[in-house]
Amino acid sequence: MSAQITFLGMGGIAQAMTANLVRHGNLEKPLCLFNRTKSRAESHSRNIGRSYVASSINEAVLEADIVWSCLQDDEAVQTTFEEILATDIQGKLFVDSSSITPEKTNQIAGKVVGAGGEFVAMPGTYVARALRPE
Repeated sequence: MSAQITFLGMGGIAQAMTANLVRHGNLEKPLCLFNRTKSRAESHSRNIGRSYVASSINEAVLEADIVWSCLQDDEAVQTTFEEILATDIQGKLFVDSSSITPEKTNQIAGKVVGAGGEFVAMPGTYVARALRPE
């Protein structure tokens, strides 16, 4: 069984990451995208192909085995995870590449693990360096 991946956030780094996931990730299922500004996710989905846009965070998380987020700041992460944690996340893996403080990362990780999920922090700064063309 292959994992369903959902990606939350469609900023510049997230767009590069999702484009690479679709092109080089050997995904068996289309990538699910969600952004607070839905039109941004829809436009990006058309550009990268093999993806679709969820109507809500709840829909995106419900369908996912892996939820990868790359959000702008502590406030965006806090708001997003408050909504996520209101759903059943038992057994789901959360990967966070957001631009947030280590304290916020640890706070969110504790809540996710306490609710039965798993959490991996992968700061976006390092991902962006890896995605730069040589």
